Amino acid sequence: MTPGGRWPLRADLVDAHRLAWARVAGAGSWWTGSQRLAIAGESRRALDCDLCTRRRAALSPYGVTGAHRAAGDLPEAAVDAVHRVVTDPARLSRSWVEGLAAHGITDGHYVELLGCALVTFDIDEFHRALGLPLATLPPPASGRPDRYRPGGLRRDLYWVLALDPDAPAAPERDLFPGRTGNALRALSLVPDTMRAAAALNAAHYVPTEHVPDLTHDAGRSLDRAQMELIATTVAQLNGCTYCATGHGALLRVAHAGRSVGGADDATAALTRFARAAVLRTGDLASSRRAVEVMLGVAAVIDAAAVLGAFQRIVRTADATGLDGSAVGAMDLGPHRVEA
Repeated sequence: MTPGGRWPLRADLVDAHRLAWARVAGAGSWWTGSQRLAIAGESRRALDCDLCTRRRAALSPYGVTGAHRAAGDLPEAAVDAVHRVVTDPARLSRSWVEGLAAHGITDGHYVELLGCALVTFDIDEFHRALGLPLATLPPPASGRPDRYRPGGLRRDLYWVLALDPDAPAAPERDLFPGRTGNALRALSLVPDTMRAAAALNAAHYVPTEHVPDLTHDAGRSLDRAQMELIATTVAQLNGCTYCATGHGALLRVAHAGRSVGGADDATAALTRFARAAVLRTGDLASSRRAVEVMLGVAAVIDAAAVLGAFQRIVRTADATGLDGSAVGAMDLGPHRVEA
């Protein structure tokens, strides 16, 4: 399941992907392992779904009818949810999310579905950005959903309930090692779903508690300004106000402290690469090569990882109702950014 050849992955990326697929294949709190893998499969099929294509082109996606390109292993409402989250997340609504309950998809089912679909999408986008075939999905593990629902839930920033980060119960204290991003906490109704997302954040981007610390050394070939450039570009291209606002603020601060030299050329190359990957244009290979020539093989891998992470993060934000007003003021050490 791990790519080789000319793209030698960091050990932490290999381990993170292996753990992510094992989690997807196992029973969760609300879906079986087989169902979770079916959700992963629908995440892949959504990009080639004719109904989803017609919805994206329509003024409103809610007036377009038809059948999804689906394998038939999930309830129709679950398939529809996965496809919408992957292909058109910026136009989801609170009423649509709340209406899923009438089709047997509770808030817990929805959050776990969201996590499985987007962990898959994250790793798949990483592979696509590097021009690699998608990983083979693992076989399902045995077991039944545990129906676990944590205490201390509240409704604040989201369309779904979430944990209070200042007073988590003992079983969930590991979820909040420090400052935790809102797009990550959006998944806390299903704690293991949040844990899975946090693990990918750490390998593809930076650990969540270090996001506001622009001096943190994550051991990457890209500096934080370059990482935030990719994050902001992905957010803007997807129309995610929350991530574009927050990571645009981080980008401004990180960029202000950069040295000059070849920075402008690198910025242009990374922006072109991100645009090609998100918009699925025909110049992905040439833009990837430009980054490789300018910054090296390791930088291409790290850029693909950040891109995959934010293809997941922006969809999580939009699918749970986060918008720009939820960013607020970010404390960045000696800097304070009003975003």
